[in-house]
Amino acid sequence: PPLRKDPREGLQQPPGGHAGRGPLLKQGDPPLVVITSIEARPWKAERRKLQKAARTLNKMNARLQGCGLRRIASEVQLVLSSTGTASFRGLLRCGQLWTCPECAAKITEQRRQELRGPLAEWERDGRGVLLETRTIRHSRQDDLGALLEKIRAAARWYKGHKTYREVRLRLGAVGNVRALEATHGDANGWHPHEHEIWFCKDLLTEEQTAEATATLGALWQKACARVGLATPDLEHGLVLGQGAGEYVAKWGAAEELTKAHVKRGKLGSRTPWSLLADAGDGDERAGQLWLEFTGVMKGRHQLQWSRGLREQLGLNVEKTDEELAEHADDAVTTVATFTAIEWKDVVRRGDGYRYHLLDCAEQLGATATGTRQQIESGDHGDARRMSCPHETFDNGGDANGKIATEGERDERAHHHGGRVGTRDDQVLVREVPPGARSRRAG
Repeated sequence: PPLRKDPREGLQQPPGGHAGRGPLLKQGDPPLVVITSIEARPWKAERRKLQKAARTLNKMNARLQGCGLRRIASEVQLVLSSTGTASFRGLLRCGQLWTCPECAAKITEQRRQELRGPLAEWERDGRGVLLETRTIRHSRQDDLGALLEKIRAAARWYKGHKTYREVRLRLGAVGNVRALEATHGDANGWHPHEHEIWFCKDLLTEEQTAEATATLGALWQKACARVGLATPDLEHGLVLGQGAGEYVAKWGAAEELTKAHVKRGKLGSRTPWSLLADAGDGDERAGQLWLEFTGVMKGRHQLQWSRGLREQLGLNVEKTDEELAEHADDAVTTVATFTAIEWKDVVRRGDGYRYHLLDCAEQLGATATGTRQQIESGDHGDARRMSCPHETFDNGGDANGKIATEGERDERAHHHGGRVGTRDDQVLVREVPPGARSRRAG
């Protein structure tokens, strides 16, 4: 489309634009490619739905409201990681493990990967690994916060007992990692429980494990009774056995977030993310339960390492939730850069618009190489059409090669810039020739 002069830096912009709104073009820039009808992968759509529900329920949580929206750098970058995942850099990350679905997925996945490697190496070296699960009896009338305090008191007495220390010594346990979880069932209310992975010097026989389970199970019964909890039965109160590797493989929020809308525990119990998903679908009771959970769990650790175990496994100092949430992949490709004014406009358009930018960037990341090869080989002549499975436009034409009128081209190019520009229902992507760098692409 014809360009009119803009007073800033000798740059030009299309008709309908104005200074301070949208990125600008230089005369002679490559043509635009318009991408429409991109759909996010199902697990991403589910996580985004959860994020919206969390913000709706926590309107007074300023950090959660600003997570992924509030700019903390001079510019915001849209980048692609080495795995082809698109994200924005230069934005606030709240790091709230129990409240924010986006941060929870990122934090949990990094902690899982950190544990998974040493665990597999420990087993390859011929040493033993056990999974201990401790549960309690509970009812609908029990308060989650009160239950957690009693569990902590019971665990303190249990681990301080001479019998517990003797059993661990016989099994050759050198350290453990504890994970705290909770589900909710309509029949029996909140069900908090703890899992511990024990690292042992040698492989253990079934007889050794069975003997330890019986001894520790009876000790856990005494610990629960001592702090005022109902005595659990020997079969379910404490379980010690194999399965640590399988537990770690599916542990944490990353797994739960991908299937929060369908995942249910035994007897119809729901995980916190399942409660949030149901709240997003209009279940007020589920929303109240989720708020109760997040309020009680605030400040609590999801994963705890016993003293000295990380050093023995060769791991670095443990990072905080906030540090893990802010962690960024170094091997990234910058797709587009947004100034403060441009990012404000992106936020104004809503969550769906930001997610559309991310989906388009990922789609282009998977096809950019092939497209450039086609362009250089002349397969498409002068047209620069992205080989995407959905409808595309180039140089004002449609997917069938029909050339649009000048008015239609002007309308399609109303908002654009850098490599990515936008309209409410479209994303315009600038194809940059190899070796070329635009002002906005970085």
